[in-house]
Amino acid sequence: MGMIVVTDGQVQRQARCQVLCLDKDGLLFDSATFWQALWHQRECAIGHVLPAEGLSRLKPLLGVDSTGEIDGNGPLALAFPRDEVAIAAAVLYATTGTSWDAALRLMEQAFTSADASLNLHAALKPLPGFPEIIYRAKRAGIKVAVVTSDDEQRTKNSMELFAVYSMIDFICTPANVNRGKPYPDMLLHVAAHFGVNVNDLVMLGDSRVDVEMANNAGAVGIAVPPSERIRDFHAELVVPSLDDIHISSF
Repeated sequence: MGMIVVTDGQVQRQARCQVLCLDKDGLLFDSATFWQALWHQRECAIGHVLPAEGLSRLKPLLGVDSTGEIDGNGPLALAFPRDEVAIAAAVLYATTGTSWDAALRLMEQAFTSADASLNLHAALKPLPGFPEIIYRAKRAGIKVAVVTSDDEQRTKNSMELFAVYSMIDFICTPANVNRGKPYPDMLLHVAAHFGVNVNDLVMLGDSRVDVEMANNAGAVGIAVPPSERIRDFHAELVVPSLDDIHISSF
């Protein structure tokens, strides 16, 4: 058991913590850099099976605008890859008349090829406080879980690149549950995995859905949003960076 301490304005707040739950993209790594690199690979692969008209229809459905900017609340950012595949397959089906089973198979192959060719080292830009937040948690005897909308293998590979995978006690993705963020399922699954009460989990995330997931589960949610969004972020606890999260043994 450890203690998470943050200062919100002039008020210091504390929360018991058995498991520190960390979002990945936007909290540990710069989300825009990662999402744009991922979309570039996928756009190239999808373009081999989907004509230009279909690609133009697909982009806004995935949350990609005409300039290539990614909507942080859109499917590419928040949906599990299988859901993105289904969206792309539906566009292929609608624009070319490809049968549904063939459209789904072609898009699964395109996404798999694109994701396999992604240069993770170039796509991952660590944010301030990572990986030190993990070191501090482990020194305090706190378990660490990564709770992400990304897939498990890429999350594992990302942690290995920065030599912290051995310190991660659990990775939870939407594949483990019926519903992803902002539903409580992922944090309930983490609590069940460790055999702890969900109110002894602390969830750190950069987005609205991370905090809502924590609130819906009964865990403690702490928002660490990008600096340009910090004034507009409505959450009980908001801090500027991971370096503002203080951890001690209980």
